[in-house]
Amino acid sequence: NPEVPSLARFADTGAAGIVLPAGQPLRIGIAAGGATVTSFSAPALPGGAELFVIAIGRLGDLPRQPTGFSLAAIGDAGLVGILAQDPTVYALHASPDAPDVDVRVAASDALLIGDLGYGELRGVQVPPGSYELDFYAAGSAPGTPAASAQVPGLAAGERYLAGATGFLAPGSGEPGFQLIAVAAELAVDADGARLGAIHPSPDAPAVAI
Repeated sequence: NPEVPSLARFADTGAAGIVLPAGQPLRIGIAAGGATVTSFSAPALPGGAELFVIAIGRLGDLPRQPTGFSLAAIGDAGLVGILAQDPTVYALHASPDAPDVDVRVAASDALLIGDLGYGELRGVQVPPGSYELDFYAAGSAPGTPAASAQVPGLAAGERYLAGATGFLAPGSGEPGFQLIAVAAELAVDADGARLGAIHPSPDAPAVAI
């Protein structure tokens, strides 16, 4: 159940505020219309602390932009810090002969994305950090994954792509099933669109665009 079930624009939670556990990191979810819009990872709060958390920025801007939607924490001495949104990892299924896949975190076998079909792209937010992602056939129990990839140093406000490509049953000279991981680091261009290209086709040669 949400700590704050409804908060109107420009309103506040009042004098009672919200009582939160101290001494442990917290995840904060922002929901609207019954769906999670974004999430944040907050550091452990000291016992007895009183903080104002203020939503600032624009939802339409990229999370890594200075004007992106974020949370400002204000304490007795002023600004404590600004929390950027949790990083987003997008999973792409680009292996033509692989079945639908599940994407799990190797350390815990936690399911991040389930039943990802060929040609599908889906994203999920995770706390900042480094992860090893395992790809399994959809619905199979954790064990030996079809492929694994390291996604190091996921930073708040950033977006990343983990793509499955290659062939489960490669022919002569064809690449086997594998994962590629790419950070979305395109510069923000106020005057036009900016396109980044990734080549995950396992049997196409080098291409010109």
